[in-house]
Amino acid sequence: MPFTFSSELIICNTCYNLHPLLQSLPQSRQQAFTESLKKHLMARRTYVCLDSNILFRFVTQASPKFEEHLWDKLLEAKKHNEWVLLIPEVIVLEIGKLFSTVEDDIKSACKKVRDRINKAFEETPLIWNELSDAKESISKFFESWETDKLAAIDRRKKRVLDLLQPAHSTIIPYDQQIHFSGHRRFVAGTFPKNPKKEKESRNYEDCCIIESLVSFFKEGLQNKQLLFVTENYLDFGIDVADERTVLHPLLTSGLPASQVFKNLESLITFLESKRPIKKVTDEEIENALESIHWETEEKGFHEVVTPAGQFVIAFRDGVWKMHRTEDFIKSQFSDIFLDHASSHIKGKQE
Repeated sequence: MPFTFSSELIICNTCYNLHPLLQSLPQSRQQAFTESLKKHLMARRTYVCLDSNILFRFVTQASPKFEEHLWDKLLEAKKHNEWVLLIPEVIVLEIGKLFSTVEDDIKSACKKVRDRINKAFEETPLIWNELSDAKESISKFFESWETDKLAAIDRRKKRVLDLLQPAHSTIIPYDQQIHFSGHRRFVAGTFPKNPKKEKESRNYEDCCIIESLVSFFKEGLQNKQLLFVTENYLDFGIDVADERTVLHPLLTSGLPASQVFKNLESLITFLESKRPIKKVTDEEIENALESIHWETEEKGFHEVVTPAGQFVIAFRDGVWKMHRTEDFIKSQFSDIFLDHASSHIKGKQE
């Protein structure tokens, strides 16, 4: 009887490990199964990663561009092997934490609304006797709305949890290497800052998401493309021409051609087009970074005028303009250091 492609496979950093129950099979059958499954998975070229905020938005609101009919379309495309779902385990952990309190959070919020409604009626002078009926009608309506809301959340939550099962998605384990690499990226600051946010937008979990994806694609990038879907798109990407958002250059190393999407609707529109990701040019990247640079400048960074501040500005300007090659960095910043050193020495001599 042939094996089916389901939870018998656990994806590790650079290898494919069989479920313990299958390890008792003869070595030849284990190897044949592993090779067959690798070909089955790696022949697909479109990979989709849904951030936890996308999943949570669908569950709690199913608001425009996140409606259930879009979810149905997404799953229908998956049935035809048009894309593979990649889910770093750190996202699974995040969504589990959010789901564990969502019902209580909704109930708590609804209680606050009901209390405000009751308080409004109590504080409003009696203008008309029939207002008491209005209060009762509003209370019944809101109670019915809360019941329906919780039932819808429970239904959509089950759909998401089902999709996150190993039988339907590729879970990238959150292991020691991911923890180390993510923490290293976080400490090094090799993660973009959202220009729309005044406070630092980088966080450890986001760093681990990127490192998880990098670990998955270690076996090769050829004929693969990654569609990353997140509401926090400017935490991960930059806007370029044609209303596209691509991964920030700080995040592209070790990943295939990638594009960032803001909601389910834009993702499905792209999947239905059945086209590859349009290659982003160096000029587009440079223009996008330049735009972010000046947007940051307008927020007051240019007011730093101390010698140390001037050096920081010079360093930052080079970073925005560089093409992320070691030779370019050396050629740009060696001159800055030499100029500072020579002027310092000259001053000493005088």
